[in-house]
Amino acid sequence: MKNIFSILICLLLFVSLEAQQDPQYTQFMFNKLSFNPAYAGSAKGTCITGLYRNQWVNFDGHPITQVLSLHTLLKNERVGLGIAMVRDRIGPSTSVNVQLNYAYRFQLGTGEMALGLMGNIRDYKLDFSKETLNDNFDLLVDSPERNKTLINAGAGVYYENQSFYAGLSIPRLIKNDISLLPEGVESSMVQAKEETHAFLMAGAILPIAEKISFKPAGLLKYAVDAPFSLDLHAGLIFYEMVHTGVTYRTGQSSLTSLGESIDLVMQIYLNDSFVVGGAFDFTLSELADYNSGSFEILLQYCHRRARNKVTNPRFF
Repeated sequence: MKNIFSILICLLLFVSLEAQQDPQYTQFMFNKLSFNPAYAGSAKGTCITGLYRNQWVNFDGHPITQVLSLHTLLKNERVGLGIAMVRDRIGPSTSVNVQLNYAYRFQLGTGEMALGLMGNIRDYKLDFSKETLNDNFDLLVDSPERNKTLINAGAGVYYENQSFYAGLSIPRLIKNDISLLPEGVESSMVQAKEETHAFLMAGAILPIAEKISFKPAGLLKYAVDAPFSLDLHAGLIFYEMVHTGVTYRTGQSSLTSLGESIDLVMQIYLNDSFVVGGAFDFTLSELADYNSGSFEILLQYCHRRARNKVTNPRFF
């Protein structure tokens, strides 16, 4: 299996892409700003989140994603601002994305609705210098390193009240060319572009016993010409301190209909401001024979204004 993953990535890069390109996150419920700009300011203060994801451990060229985000609510409590930096490496490709987020918030019923806009700059690089190639004379990979700066924009909506949230977002609206073709290769021969992705998410907090709450959540992911992918999460919050749960992620495998993964998730609320989280994915598809699963680590700190502080930590 050595280098098979890198070969697959090369094939995806140099044909018309018809697959999901954005990173995926098992702890998506704590990382909404990465894909929905309307979430900016929802914590009623300032939040900093760091996330590290290592997907398909021991699989050659496996994806590694790092996220650092910050968002805050301005004093008028109408405008939220945020910035998210995402570094994603998969096979010979590395992407560093800086996203600027703006959200306008207003009261709607018992909760708040937010409309968001996102602008992002991405440095996209291909480096074949460390790859083992089957054909050293292939024009597509004869240049060791190529890179391109891409500019894009996105939009989103987000609604939240004390017990429920829902959001819809499209992070990238422009279909940039990401072929990075070397000299001597005509653009008509191959084509790779950023495809439109859409994310629909929802979640709730439902008290079921004294000091125990049920936290269901879902994330529906769509990319043009690719199958829908759905993350379904069921969690329990104990004593407003520990959240533990299980996520099932669907997948369109050619050999099995079991789905993509079963994921274990846990977050510990150290106090009203600090959250430490982790997740481990057990692969269900045919790739299970060639990797040791996936894992995530999350750290989050939120400082809320005195008049917005509540006894319970914010679980959304």
